[in-house]
Amino acid sequence: MLIKFMINPLHDLQYSETSAKLKQHPLNEWMTNQQWNWFPHQVETAMHASSGKDVLVLAPTGAGKTLSGFLPSFLDIHDRGSNGCLHTLYISPLKALTVDVHRNITKPIEAINLPISFETRTGDTPAGRRKRQKSKPPDFLMTTPESLALFVILRGCGDLL
Repeated sequence: MLIKFMINPLHDLQYSETSAKLKQHPLNEWMTNQQWNWFPHQVETAMHASSGKDVLVLAPTGAGKTLSGFLPSFLDIHDRGSNGCLHTLYISPLKALTVDVHRNITKPIEAINLPISFETRTGDTPAGRRKRQKSKPPDFLMTTPESLALFVILRGCGDLL
């Protein structure tokens, strides 16, 4: 499913099961506090991804693509709760992008105290955290291809994915 960004200053949520879930989700409070509205492509991404479809979002910088990508995971964890397993794996080609996206997604998690653990795993990750991630993985893990390769070849870590 390809979702293209369309500029619409009055993008109110049209009724759907997904938009109803978003209006009741704690993220909606955070969006309201930021004086932001959901973009249609964010709602559509959540709707299609939650029905098992693959989604590709094309949108300009600052149009909420990062939140679009994590939104289905936010909704799923809100519905089912965290089960102590790795829920979402985000692979970024650059460590700097990993750090930037982690910072941006951590803002709403911390602002509204969402019960979601979110960590990075790069070459700079301390050994103690890497060990803990093996035994108690976070809900969301952001990593680079190189760090993922090392993580997977570690004994017993491949089954976490």
